[in-house]
Amino acid sequence: MQQPETSDHQFVVGRNYRSIRGDITVLDAIAGQPPAAIERRLGYHAGRLAKGYSLLRMVEKVGPDDFTWGDQTRYSGGRQLYRDAGAMVPRRDLLRGELLVRHGSDAAADAELYRIFGDSLRRINDGVGKGLIIKVFPNIPHNAAMPSHVQYPDADVRNIPQWTLVHGKAMACIANVHAGAVFGGRL
Repeated sequence: MQQPETSDHQFVVGRNYRSIRGDITVLDAIAGQPPAAIERRLGYHAGRLAKGYSLLRMVEKVGPDDFTWGDQTRYSGGRQLYRDAGAMVPRRDLLRGELLVRHGSDAAADAELYRIFGDSLRRINDGVGKGLIIKVFPNIPHNAAMPSHVQYPDADVRNIPQWTLVHGKAMACIANVHAGAVFGGRL
């Protein structure tokens, strides 16, 4: 099955969809939150969830090459402005630099980095309950004409984990949340 083409509740609850890519997080980040709060928590522009959204959960295991670590949603797309370079840089690269300073050697920095990524892999594959890995799929589609930093601003809330699926994975629709509604988190 492929990703649906339409935008109004494009997913059918209970159905599996293959080849889903993009940013994922944990259920706890959105459960019980109104759409405007989810926008601020995940880094969508104001109004992006105004027409509702579909909520998908992972049903296929991921391998280490299937995702990139994005740190927290406060770094849109897992990227952060690196002032010395005047450019957006993946958080992974900045973390490695921080670990190198902290540990003083490439080997020690890389060992801790691999531990962090291994923990992420386990978390993605083993998430249950409020730690369930989900994707919020807005009914208002991506707008190619809108600048990325406007469409996907850094989130206001810290400590919400994010990863990006770079290879399509199977996900199941667990809810279609209508405009203005709140998903309570019960599955």
